[in-house]
Amino acid sequence: MKSIYLFVIGLFLSVSVFSQIAPTNINTTNHQQRENRSVYLKYNTGIGISIYRDFATSPLYYSGIILSTDFSRLRTGFNKETVVHFSHFYGLYSSYYNDHIAQSTVLGVSQSYAMMYCIKYSKNKKTNLKVGGMLKSLFLVRINSSLMNNGFGYEWFPTLFGSAKLTVDVSRKQEKHKRFLLWDYTLKPRRKDFSFLLNIGLINASLRNGFAYLGQSVVENDFRLFDGYQFKLFSGARVQSSLAYTIHLYNKNALEFSYDWEVLTAKNDFSLFEMSSHVLKLSFLFNTK
Repeated sequence: MKSIYLFVIGLFLSVSVFSQIAPTNINTTNHQQRENRSVYLKYNTGIGISIYRDFATSPLYYSGIILSTDFSRLRTGFNKETVVHFSHFYGLYSSYYNDHIAQSTVLGVSQSYAMMYCIKYSKNKKTNLKVGGMLKSLFLVRINSSLMNNGFGYEWFPTLFGSAKLTVDVSRKQEKHKRFLLWDYTLKPRRKDFSFLLNIGLINASLRNGFAYLGQSVVENDFRLFDGYQFKLFSGARVQSSLAYTIHLYNKNALEFSYDWEVLTAKNDFSLFEMSSHVLKLSFLFNTK
């Protein structure tokens, strides 16, 4: 619990430092927005809930809290967007059954590359729809001492996604003067937008244990990393979505608040694996162009 408190305090301190800005003119023409693509180095951190079940070792559901950290390079403009992304998450799960509590630790590392092109936009350029694809690799390590010999497992999930992203411009174009009770305040022009990203797995592959995590190589004192593992090219399904609100600062950096949801299923000859997560994220985007 103490680590979660430190995690939240760190977020607030980061926002206060990152948001120190010097006002400049934010007015740009539509032509400039179409021709120029901004380049951002993006860092985000998140906290959420997750649940998984693996029939290879136990039919029980394990649920818990996950903490995530992401780094990416985002090149975005009116007509095209590319993203190179690296992510890491740590999850502490538990399951209560028959007066017994079992705990499981999950570590995940993923890398992805995405590219999308604009196919439709409104006449006033307020909305923008991009479509494309993403190639993603997810590697999981799970530790569960209650499973004894099968207490350590790992798997790999490479996926080719079809992607679509809808962006709506909700910028404040003019300065507005407001009053709240006895206080007058001014809202300055600000570029802001909402976006919704949907990724649907087209080719879902998996490299998982053939039946149990304990392979024969361990018994024979000849350890092999993927002993008894099976690679399946079309295995299960995978869907991801992200709803984000982005505030662009006057120093060309940006803040983003997002809700990410993901579900993953994979099946080999003997067992089904299921996993889902709901994560709230705070992102810092540093403009490099």
